[in-house]
Amino acid sequence: MKQRVIKRPDMPLVAIGAPASGADTGEIPAVSASTQPPAPSPLLHLAGAEEVIDIPVNRLRVSPCNARKIRLPKRVSKIAESLKNNGQKDSLYVYPGVGDDKGYFMVLGGETRRLGALQIALPTLKAFVDRKVDPTDALSLTRISNILNDSADECDLDRGMVAVDLIEKGHTQGEVAEVLELESHTHVQRLMKLASLPKRFVDFGQDYPERFSASLGAYISQAIDRHSEDFAYDLLKAALIDELSHRKIAKAIEAGPGNKQAGRERGKRLRRDGGFDIPTPSAPGGRYDVYKSKTPGLKVLRLQVEIPDELAKDLNEKLTEVLTQFIQTSKEQQ
Repeated sequence: MKQRVIKRPDMPLVAIGAPASGADTGEIPAVSASTQPPAPSPLLHLAGAEEVIDIPVNRLRVSPCNARKIRLPKRVSKIAESLKNNGQKDSLYVYPGVGDDKGYFMVLGGETRRLGALQIALPTLKAFVDRKVDPTDALSLTRISNILNDSADECDLDRGMVAVDLIEKGHTQGEVAEVLELESHTHVQRLMKLASLPKRFVDFGQDYPERFSASLGAYISQAIDRHSEDFAYDLLKAALIDELSHRKIAKAIEAGPGNKQAGRERGKRLRRDGGFDIPTPSAPGGRYDVYKSKTPGLKVLRLQVEIPDELAKDLNEKLTEVLTQFIQTSKEQQ
């Protein structure tokens, strides 16, 4: 199993580099600089200087801004085997930790190699050290990690977990979409909904990273809302193990848990007649939809949105006022 090669990004990152030659790096005593300069590497376009050092594995920690959240045990074991048989081929990309992480180096690129090294009790790993990156700038760190982890695309669950972390740090959905190179804040909302499914759903789904997608997560969320968590969990397992199509999943949700013929519809599905996304700062947001009813001449209105407590209180008061007026008017027209 080959170790991952970190490629040069299409565009260099601004204001990222290592200290100039002769600068005081404040190196901690337990870490020694390599005596021989490393061969030129594409990664130097990120690090900005040829500083490669041997770092004890127990002084390395994964950065909370590492864009890769899901690492399967099988993959880690293969990398561990490669390290044992072939040695380390590519350096990690790290930056010095601060606060509770002071004295450690935070891994932005190469976390699977760190886990593999722990598995075989490898004492040290070589790493490029970026001393100019701002350790408190979560957006920039995530952007760098997104470039570094390009041996394989992050799965939707990876991106959803990163999006949740960044939103919790106070960043907007638009900023998250830009950093993760997503089409829109709506895509961010779908990813966050996937990552926010109950823990047992996420634990099961991460073993199927390619199929556990944001679109599947939307169906599973719908199954929870319309039926139950247990029904939705069984549906998720069937969808991933049996590779059910979205059409079959939709039919199963329509049929519900009481119908053994899960693929049979109970009447026609409602047709959307309008609606819009509801973006919300620091929360997943939601949608407002208008459907054509099965009864001619009627409409079905649906609103589902996740918002902070204060906004929810304000919105609830306004909706209550509007709906109270609507009920009064309806009674007067009867």
